[in-house]
Amino acid sequence: MRPSDNLFKLIHSLSPSEKRYFKIYAEQHIIGKKNNYMLLFDAIARQKEYDEAAIKRKFRKEKFIRQLTFTKNALTHKIMKALRSFQEGSKNRSESAGLKDLVHNLEILYQKELLNQFKKELKRSKKIAYQAEDFLILLRLLVWEKKYVIEQSAKKTRQKLKKVIEEENKVLQLHTNQTTYYNLSKQILTSLRSKVSDKKKKELLELEDLIQHPLLQSEEQASTFMSKTYYHDTLGLYHWKMGNLSKAFSHYEQLVDLWESSPQSEKQDNMLYRQSLGNYLNVCHAMGQDKMGLFPFILKKIKSLPKGNLETQIKTFQLTVHHELLYYLNTGKFEEGAKVIEIIEAELRTLEQQLPTSELLSIYYNICIIYFFSEDFTKTLLWLNEILSHPRTDVRKDIQQFAKILQFIIHYELDNEEILENLYRSVYRSLKKEEQLHEFEEMVLSYIKQLLVINPFDKKALNECYNEFGEAISSMQAKPDYVHILGAQETIIWVVSKLQETSMGDIFRKATGIGQ
Repeated sequence: MRPSDNLFKLIHSLSPSEKRYFKIYAEQHIIGKKNNYMLLFDAIARQKEYDEAAIKRKFRKEKFIRQLTFTKNALTHKIMKALRSFQEGSKNRSESAGLKDLVHNLEILYQKELLNQFKKELKRSKKIAYQAEDFLILLRLLVWEKKYVIEQSAKKTRQKLKKVIEEENKVLQLHTNQTTYYNLSKQILTSLRSKVSDKKKKELLELEDLIQHPLLQSEEQASTFMSKTYYHDTLGLYHWKMGNLSKAFSHYEQLVDLWESSPQSEKQDNMLYRQSLGNYLNVCHAMGQDKMGLFPFILKKIKSLPKGNLETQIKTFQLTVHHELLYYLNTGKFEEGAKVIEIIEAELRTLEQQLPTSELLSIYYNICIIYFFSEDFTKTLLWLNEILSHPRTDVRKDIQQFAKILQFIIHYELDNEEILENLYRSVYRSLKKEEQLHEFEEMVLSYIKQLLVINPFDKKALNECYNEFGEAISSMQAKPDYVHILGAQETIIWVVSKLQETSMGDIFRKATGIGQ
């Protein structure tokens, strides 16, 4: 049976501050066997992959190694206990965790018969729970209120109990309403993860049944603040994916207005508000140039929110950098975008290890294209190498594939002829071996090879080659079975800029009608 690597994953998930806290916590709370736990903790923390055999060899003279499974379980328990203690002192502690503490406080006060304090704490706790719309906590609080009424009330016990039960029924209805909206949102989100065009008739009918649910016919049926947010987010997503962009825009606009009408404390640390702004940007992007002007305003809102914990920082960075780069790419403001990249880079370097590979490669690619269109080929190559040197992965193969091709254009622009000659052979063999040498790749390699042997002062020969190059890509794109290839459009813009002896930025802006 393969040894469990759960402890390894737990240790390697800890942030530097959490590791430091655990070591301090361990010194204070682990007596006698402290060294055994810390030895095991440090040894696993140093491993790049979990190797239990290596652990056993390293500690073969230690007694605890005879009961390694027990020691691993005990160490896991100690780490979790330390993390709970760490979270209790954290300013980023979740509101839900704080509400659970309130319930525990009530239990202690009641057991100690500190009933005046209990009544005050119960009233305060209910107010907080209502504000947070945490109906499960409210139901637990009402259980304690019923207990107090039954056991402590001397007068009008029946009337008081009836009032609590009525309140409990109202809370249950609110909880059911909110849960139903939440479940609908997740069901529709799951259904829309694949392209609508790829769906079978049965799947489309199921989606249609979901969207026809009575609760999704009117916002008036949403009884809570969060129910209203699920209502607009669900319909916004549905209409966006179905191509009804004006309806999607309307729902996301209302969703953002809804968040911004809520108390400041409620929205500032809520990742859902940030995601709502992100979806709003997605729809603006889908609607094209008419809505691109909203990007700076919305991005400023997201950036002005409190940073929050590391997880929130990572998600917020993904959200902002993705849309910020899209803004400069789609508005043709490449030189402005190049300046912003210098600001983005500092935060990217601190967070890139935590970013999903697909997201990271997308960021690298968009940065490359901004520098490419602003014709800073040295910086384009620097960021291109980030993609080329990234460990091989099955995600975003289209980016990795085009990076191999784009490097030829960059080296050609930088007059790196010697590099190109060696690079041509190695990349050609690599693509051939991996069965990735398709029409587009072979075409670019072929024309770059032709350009290398043409006298750079022979404009006629160069233009003939560029013309043939551009026509070849256009012919490929005109085929009925053509599937969009990442990089084809960028390559055509480069070729046209050579023919017209003008900047790629101008060619892009002219082709897209920006500024006309």
